Amino acid sequence: MQALVSAISEPGDGPPALCGGLLWDAGDVARLRQDMRIVGGLAGALVQLPSQNALRGLPMHLMPEQVALLLDLGAAVLVNDGAAHAVPTEDDLHRQRSGHDAAMATYLAHRAEYARQMRILKTSGAGVKGGSIQQDPAAGQMGQASVPVAPQLPVAVPSSSSRLSWFRPDLSAAAFSALAIESVPNHRRRVFRHLWERGWFITSGSKFGGDFLLYPKDPLLCHSTHVVLVLGPTSIEVTGQDVIRAGRLATFCRKQFMFCWCDPSGGEVRTIGARADHQLALEAAAAYRAGPLDRSR
Repeated sequence: MQALVSAISEPGDGPPALCGGLLWDAGDVARLRQDMRIVGGLAGALVQLPSQNALRGLPMHLMPEQVALLLDLGAAVLVNDGAAHAVPTEDDLHRQRSGHDAAMATYLAHRAEYARQMRILKTSGAGVKGGSIQQDPAAGQMGQASVPVAPQLPVAVPSSSSRLSWFRPDLSAAAFSALAIESVPNHRRRVFRHLWERGWFITSGSKFGGDFLLYPKDPLLCHSTHVVLVLGPTSIEVTGQDVIRAGRLATFCRKQFMFCWCDPSGGEVRTIGARADHQLALEAAAAYRAGPLDRSR
């Protein structure tokens, strides 16, 4: 089953420049996390708690490299949301209003039942204490029962925009997906796939001054162990000072800094780690005095 990914692209009339993707379906988010180690950041507000940003909800934001990997593996379909949503007809709007009315009617019925149960508890002399109903000892019966739970107001009917009748994506638009993939730099796609194929969970590394963060397990279970900086064909040469600076940062954060690049001759992905220990500092300083760091190591 392919996931539907909404494309985030730079505005303009030219070819799409992919900046990332959005996953709107909770099932797709769970499946990609469990089966393919694809994790992202939640970017939406919670309907029940809209005035805070400590807890977030769907959609989930994916990096361009993650979207390109999913498209290469055939695990996702890229959707141009701007062209996928048609103008709803009167029948479409009527069905949507009917769904909301039915949800509200169900809520009112549950609310009435909840009020009826609470009245029975009050008239029977039972009290609520410690999350359970305590029977009145004078009644000659001791025991506990579950407290009725108040129903939540359905401020929105849980649904996905992909299930709306006026959502009509062009799933055969291979040209759009191809252009989007090509807009992601090739060296970044190759480095990301190289690391992903070795079993890492990968997220954005911008908060630590890198491109990616590597996790040995699900990010919910552990901290990241590596900060990755991807060097491109036009990147400034890495010097000994750069290695020492990266090593200091990584050591302070209890991580290892890693430089990755694609070998221009054979296209192989190469890596070099940076740690702020004494020996590496001497080597990096010698390399800095001699000139830019040799990337062929």
